[in-house]
Parts: sequence; C-alpha cells; structure tokens
Amino acid sequence: MSKKINKKRLELLGKYASAAAILYGVLSVKEFVVVFNTYEDGPTTEDEVLAMLDEYAKDDDHWLFFAYGGGLIYNSFIFDEESIEDKEWIAPLRKEQQDKPRYLPDKEEFLNYCGDTDYLSPTEAYDDLKQFILTRLDTSEVKDFDIDEEILEIPYMIHHGQRPEAVIERFVKRGYKFKSATLKAIDDAATFRQKIFKAYANTRLYENNGFTIEEYVRDYGERN
Repeated sequence: MSKKINKKRLELLGKYASAAAILYGVLSVKEFVVVFNTYEDGPTTEDEVLAMLDEYAKDDDHWLFFAYGGGLIYNSFIFDEESIEDKEWIAPLRKEQQDKPRYLPDKEEFLNYCGDTDYLSPTEAYDDLKQFILTRLDTSEVKDFDIDEEILEIPYMIHHGQRPEAVIERFVKRGYKFKSATLKAIDDAATFRQKIFKAYANTRLYENNGFTIEEYVRDYGERN
C-alpha cells in the first residue's frame, strides 16, 4: 500500500506535474522524477509520484492541467484519454523525444507553466507578429476579433501537430486581408509568412522536450 502523501507535498508534486505536462506535453513517471529532483532538494520517487497521480485522479476538481494514462503524465488541455492511447499519434511523438536533451529553465521560469496553458516564452516573435497583424492586416471582417486570442491559437495549433501552413490557412479562412494593394500586398504576404514561420520556430515543441527549433539548432546544431 502506498504511503499517504501530506497535503503540502501533494500540492508541490501537483504543481510540478502540471508545469511539466504543459511544457513537455507528455513524459513518463521516470522522466518526471528526474525533472522534479532537478529543482527540489527533497527528492521524489516513482512510487511517490504514482501515489500523487492516484490522489489527483480521485478529484478532478482542481486547476492543474495534467492527467495520467497510457503510462504517461500528459497535458490534459491538449490530450484526452482517447488520444493518449492513440499509438499512431503518441508513439511518433515519443520517438521524436527519445534521446533528446530536456529544456530545463530556472525554477521560477519552470513553475510559470504551472496551471497556465496560455504562458508563452520566448515572446519576441509572437509580439512581432501581433504588431504586424495590428498594423498591416485588415481585421474588419474577422468575426469576434481578439488579437490576444488569435495569437494564443497559434501554439495551440502547433501542439496539435499543425504546421505553419495550416496556421496561415486559418488566418485566410478567418477573413484577414492585407490593407495594401498590388505589389505592396505581395510584400506584406511574404513578410506575414516569414513572421508565422518565425513564431513557429520560437514555440516550445513537445517533440523537442520543450526546446524551440531556434534554441535546438543554436545549442545542438540540428533542426530537431
């Protein structure tokens, strides 16, 4: 029988599980133990983590975004029980993650991901894209336009396996148009495409264990 975890310890483990699930998408219990022990002096074990997961499974009325299934701790905002058991989706993702280093920011930065599926870091490429949309695109025909929601939809799509082309297509279908005409519009379209690809390259990817493409290329010399 598993030893009961006190409330303070349970909450601490839950915060780390939520942050890890949001940042990495999916990870094993063993991998989570390594992550937790990287930051905390009071180390955990696989048995304790399984006991924690069991406790949280009994009560889904909490603000954290993780669940456990298929032997994996996963982001319950992106995945559900059916998708986490879908080997055609999860197996390729796990294969991509295999043998890659893990992005481990400082403790404060790591815990920023806890319970906040909208947290973005780095933000520069997304801020640049946001400014371009506000100044160069006509949004008058876009239903329920909210620039912050539009920006947050991009990493959400990426984490569902969508590529930059799909993101661009969504903007087109939503009714975005370029304010300029003729040749300037062509220039703006090319710039818009570049900015979408730049945002993609600066999104923390599950297949890169939390690294962005730009970080991975810079630090490890290959795309992913």
